Amino acid sequence: MIDYTITVGNIIETAVILSGGIMVMARLNNNVTKLGFDMAAVQNEIAKIGQLMTQVAVQNERMDSLGAQLNRLDIRYDELRHGSGFVRGAAGIDREY
Repeated sequence: MIDYTITVGNIIETAVILSGGIMVMARLNNNVTKLGFDMAAVQNEIAKIGQLMTQVAVQNERMDSLGAQLNRLDIRYDELRHGSGFVRGAAGIDREY
């Protein structure tokens, strides 16, 4: 048979279980709040990293542009050295460029 009587032990046991559940919920709420603040900080850091990556990409593009310009100047120098270009032979400038 099932005993449906309520004793002091049952009341204490129920109170302990409920208080434990309330404590767990309070700690979880506190942890979730901390995680929310941490996520906001991580998002700020990700935004800063995105800005840095943009700056690095711009610098790389500038360096590529300078490299291409240097290559063009080198080609012009080689042409002048080999005699093809603005200056030609002992006669000087013959307006050929």
